[in-house]
Amino acid sequence: MTTYKAQYDKISTEWNTIRQTLSAPELRLFAEFQRRIEPQSHLLDLGCGSGCPVATMLTDKGFEITGVDRSHNLLEIARTNMPNQHWVKAELEEYRPTQPYTGIILWDCLLHLPIHAQSKLISKVANYLLPNGVLILSSGGSEYQTPAFHSTMFNVDFYCDSMSVPQLIAVCRESGLELIKKGTLNQGDGTRNPGRMGFVMQKRKQT
Repeated sequence: MTTYKAQYDKISTEWNTIRQTLSAPELRLFAEFQRRIEPQSHLLDLGCGSGCPVATMLTDKGFEITGVDRSHNLLEIARTNMPNQHWVKAELEEYRPTQPYTGIILWDCLLHLPIHAQSKLISKVANYLLPNGVLILSSGGSEYQTPAFHSTMFNVDFYCDSMSVPQLIAVCRESGLELIKKGTLNQGDGTRNPGRMGFVMQKRKQT
């Protein structure tokens, strides 16, 4: 088995218990995301987990969700809580949407992939956005490249990696995405932990 794959099935109950709300900085970015997409749009949530708190917030506001995750247990929670939405078990790197979307979410999932896989995923996601479509994503918050590392959640090992902020913005621009808004979510520790930053990107119209 590939060593970097996140094992959320092992901590699904504990993770769902603590993953119930978004912070104020996260909510500000999601407000910008929602402002730029049509009401009641069909959105793609990659790395959706249990659907809480992101999908629950968006469905409460009238959006339709297709959520994709590799964790069977977290998807079962999502299906139980939001049976009218669409839930797909798949690896993010392998999933191929069947339609384009006006909005796509990559929230707290990129960090579990190596940088080269993150770049490919962002490029792929950009291709599945409609013109003027909007991507919201989170990644590391360091201005400099930091080495990949392993962290522990509920005594389970998780691989973590992230681009620097300038590198992430460059990859998005190369994929046809323009930065609309960014914000610090968690401060890094100046060494191993790069912190977290959120970004709202919009797909450029083709000329």
